[in-house]
Amino acid sequence: MLKAVIMDFDGVIADTEALHYEAFNEVLAAYNIELTEEEYYEKYLGYSDVDCFNAVNEDYKIELDDAEIEDLVLQKADTFQGFLNSGAAVISGVTEFIEMLQRENIPLGICSGATMRDIKTAMKGSRLLESFMAIVTADDVTAGKPDAEGYVLARKRIAAAVGTPIAGDECIAVEDSEWGLEAARLAGMHTVAVTNSYAPAALGMADKVVDSLAEVNMDVLRGICK
Repeated sequence: MLKAVIMDFDGVIADTEALHYEAFNEVLAAYNIELTEEEYYEKYLGYSDVDCFNAVNEDYKIELDDAEIEDLVLQKADTFQGFLNSGAAVISGVTEFIEMLQRENIPLGICSGATMRDIKTAMKGSRLLESFMAIVTADDVTAGKPDAEGYVLARKRIAAAVGTPIAGDECIAVEDSEWGLEAARLAGMHTVAVTNSYAPAALGMADKVVDSLAEVNMDVLRGICK
């Protein structure tokens, strides 16, 4: 039985992935590193900022310590905020998808590797965030995706908000990356993947793969959770 839907943010709700890519490269330029789009989307998309810089540190053998990684995270956050000031677009089909779930009284949550600051800036001028009972960000967890911690926490917060237990297999996670899908799977959840960032072949572990959330109705969601 479907009791909750939990959505990723970057690449699912808001069109921000390209801005993250640009912000990472602007900060990494100090180390003469420029990630190609193919490299970023294949290796690093879906990571939290800390995990991304740690992975780049290891892959490129920069030998940064924890304090230097933390400084890069702060630099990237400020750079990304600057990019967001031009506005981030809500992805087509998302608003209608959320409105459908609200009509059906299905609780909604967000589980994102972004920070709350980034999410609020991206959604400035929109009341869409008021639709979510729980928002779990990189600020709330010790391990980012593909770890299940964020999804488990989002489920528990929604259950507390509605005052009834919710099991993992009573939730559907909406994701755009294999890291996010893996995190949701480890949390015991069903999954819908949207091809906003990757081709369908890369999202094969999902229960349902769609090009847009406009393709997903309540029959589809309830069928996944049977």
